[in-house]
Amino acid sequence: YPVNHDEQTFSSFLSLSGPVGFTSDQNILVFASCKNPIFYKCVGRRSTDAGLTWSPINITGGNLTDNKGNPALDYVPKQWVGSLLHNSDVIFVSTHGGGGIYRSDDNGLNWDNLSLPFDDKSTAVGLFFDQSVSPSRVYFATSHGIFMWKDGEEDSARKIWSPSGETLIQSFTGSRSSDSGRLTLSLVDNDITACEGQSSTNCGYIYIHSTITDAGTTDFSFSKTSQRAFRVVSSPTDATMFYATGDRSWSGAGGTAVWVGKW
Repeated sequence: YPVNHDEQTFSSFLSLSGPVGFTSDQNILVFASCKNPIFYKCVGRRSTDAGLTWSPINITGGNLTDNKGNPALDYVPKQWVGSLLHNSDVIFVSTHGGGGIYRSDDNGLNWDNLSLPFDDKSTAVGLFFDQSVSPSRVYFATSHGIFMWKDGEEDSARKIWSPSGETLIQSFTGSRSSDSGRLTLSLVDNDITACEGQSSTNCGYIYIHSTITDAGTTDFSFSKTSQRAFRVVSSPTDATMFYATGDRSWSGAGGTAVWVGKW
């Protein structure tokens, strides 16, 4: 059904299109309204009526305000990851610009910046919240590595994988199948030889880690595939399938193609 919204037609002023965050309550959504973060302050907003109305929220905890006095964001949200369990109320958000990770345990009303024992100022490239195991685990990837910790115990976070040499990670996703217990983590590096013959630099190889071993004891080894991509995504509850996409700068129809991988 139609919902009230602010519409911004695409132009050079719309430099950032932020995602919408879903929570464990189907009526509660979170969003950051950003026209152009360089000239206009971004404001976090929360809806409790499935998007009909929105109220400002202070996500990053700073003292900035917009021209209407609403709490503005120090960092712009990049990815929202909400709980899939009813009444869990937990939601995470990673940010652009090295702002780290923020966590809410009341469906986005109040937020805390996680104090992580590693450099979280590198570019955030993906977060997976695995609630199919007890205790729940968080997998967070920056451009320099993948880290894992038990939810609520971020002080014990450990690096489970890092790229070799000067290679960086540019996309990361995770999933777990509840029926088999299989955990699959997928990433895309920035090795441009994957797109040899094209002018785009937004390209790399997909790497896969898939196991049914307990994540607390497993050795996280990733296998390099021959598939090229720019971004990789997956359903958090289906570890047998993932989706890869190209970049708009790829020649021909490659930049708009979607590849489906099955484990």
